Amino acid sequence: MKRGLLLVLLTLSAALPATAEEEVYRFRGSESRVSAEFEVQAPWVLDWRVTTDGVFDAAVEVSLEQAGTGVHQGRVLMTKSAGNGVRLFDQGGRFYFRINATLAN
Repeated sequence: MKRGLLLVLLTLSAALPATAEEEVYRFRGSESRVSAEFEVQAPWVLDWRVTTDGVFDAAVEVSLEQAGTGVHQGRVLMTKSAGNGVRLFDQGGRFYFRINATLAN
C-alpha cells in the first residue's frame, strides 16, 4: 500500500518598498518538525505550498513561534489537502515554525 507523500515548502520573502523581493529562508520537509530560526523585518510574506503523492489525505498545520521565548504567535496554516497560498505579516522579529504533518513520509 502506497502512503501519501507530503512536501511542505515554506518560503519567506521580505516585502520591501516598490517591487523588490528577497528570499530570506526556504524550508522543505515531509514530516513533523520545528524549523530553523529565522529573522525578518515587517512587513513580510510567507509563500507556502503543500503537495501530496498518493490516495491518502495529508494534513498539515504550521504555527509561528517566537524564537528565544517559544511564545506561540498563532497558526499560520491548516490544511487537509494539497494547495498553495501566501500570507502577509505585519510583525517582524526572530521566529521559527512548528510544523505538524500527518500521513507524511
